[in-house]
Amino acid sequence: MMSDMNVVALSGTLRWDTEPKFSEKGSCTCPFKLETKRKFGDKEYSDTVDCVCFGDAALIMADASAGDRIVVVGRVGSRSYEDGEKKRYMTQVVAEQVEVIKNVG
Repeated sequence: MMSDMNVVALSGTLRWDTEPKFSEKGSCTCPFKLETKRKFGDKEYSDTVDCVCFGDAALIMADASAGDRIVVVGRVGSRSYEDGEKKRYMTQVVAEQVEVIKNVG
């Protein structure tokens, strides 16, 4: 029997400038939104994917700007949090490896 796999590879465009967050101990977390494009027939569609990275990958993303091309390898992760009295759920790509190709245009 094949074991489960949780692997994601994406390339796309960074939608907005990143806003890295640093803890008191100096570790870095960087959430970001990646726009990917796909074709179906003769139409092009775009999807916006919520991503987050930690540690060294977050430090790399801290220098990224809106419009930069991003390559991500990671996994799908989900979490829950409290929003007032409501419990919210979120699914996102946890980026373990990132590469930033700066937008020079």
